[in-house]
Amino acid sequence: MESTDPAVSAKDLITPAVIAAIWAAAFGVVIASLPVLLIWTLGASGAGSLAVAVKASLLAWPISHGAPVLVTGVAIDILPLLTALFPIFILRRAAMRIFKIIEPTRNVIAAIAIPIISVNTLICFGLGWLASDDVIAISPVQAAVIAAVVSAIAVGWAAVSAYGLPKLQVPVTIKLGLRVGLLIAAVLTVAATILVLFRLGQNISSAVSVAASIADTRTEKVLVWLLTFGYLPVAISWGFAWLLGPGVATGVDTASSFAVVDQAALPALPWLAALPATAVENGWYLLLIPAITAAFFALLLWWSLHNESYRVLFTNTLTAIATITAIAIGLALLGGGSIGPGRLAVFGPQWLPVMGGVFVTIAPAFVLLLVLEPIRRWIVTRQKRKRLDA
Repeated sequence: MESTDPAVSAKDLITPAVIAAIWAAAFGVVIASLPVLLIWTLGASGAGSLAVAVKASLLAWPISHGAPVLVTGVAIDILPLLTALFPIFILRRAAMRIFKIIEPTRNVIAAIAIPIISVNTLICFGLGWLASDDVIAISPVQAAVIAAVVSAIAVGWAAVSAYGLPKLQVPVTIKLGLRVGLLIAAVLTVAATILVLFRLGQNISSAVSVAASIADTRTEKVLVWLLTFGYLPVAISWGFAWLLGPGVATGVDTASSFAVVDQAALPALPWLAALPATAVENGWYLLLIPAITAAFFALLLWWSLHNESYRVLFTNTLTAIATITAIAIGLALLGGGSIGPGRLAVFGPQWLPVMGGVFVTIAPAFVLLLVLEPIRRWIVTRQKRKRLDA
């Protein structure tokens, strides 16, 4: 579909896209900076100079994307990732303003997307480079990579909202397997969300007492709870790891799952109340959720492809396993990292045990499918030959 205005070309959109991105990022920097400066002004001004507070406020924009931060040399990788909705919303709005007035082509979308992604990436890199100091710092390269990903999500969301989903031609050798892998991930994500919310609801009194111990005023308590719910994406990744079996690390040589709990004292963070304090009796029943889900979708995959060639069935099955494995590893990396020095440098799901959990709970159903299907085909072929001979 071409533009309705023949005078508008892709090159004509680059400058408006750059201007829109600059305005959006500048607005985001200002809004993200205000809470930091407000907290410093109202109660923390004795903790450092105004220059330190200003630098910290400037870093709030890339940190809101999910960029890991160093506070006095201590790495904090696990952040309230729900804050990424803030830059996504702002950048999506900037892109939508242009998408709404132009018909889509590949060149048009690229002419809008590349400037917006590039500008925000460069701004986050520059803030990380210029505003970092010995008190609070971020890696400019990490900030740039994360900002590029978040910006791409925002612009992609805007393009889909304006033009609808693109029609992708996926090869038949992987099409159904990709869909099955995504459906399994969706089912387990919903189950993980229910699980962590149930756990937090069970231990809400503990979470409330922790919040009360680290916040004095009503405003501080509200901020603590906003941060707590901002960790929901991290909590979902933890629930995913619990369902697959390995659970999460709560420090070096410590662990927390529904079968085994071996953990030392934890930091005073309300969202950690979702962690089981003791091993749950018959907690291994949780493994049945991914196992039954995988068996159902493996059967669905077989039913859809049992008349196709074995090669098509094989490639789709491998695609399903690879898709859910990649998603599980991605969630583990998203929800794991460091939240403090020493023992706390290892926290959350670890990608290797989580991958092992996929191969223990999900992969067996698909492997069994690949083993039994040649046997079934051999039996069917033999029966046909017998009927022909008769």
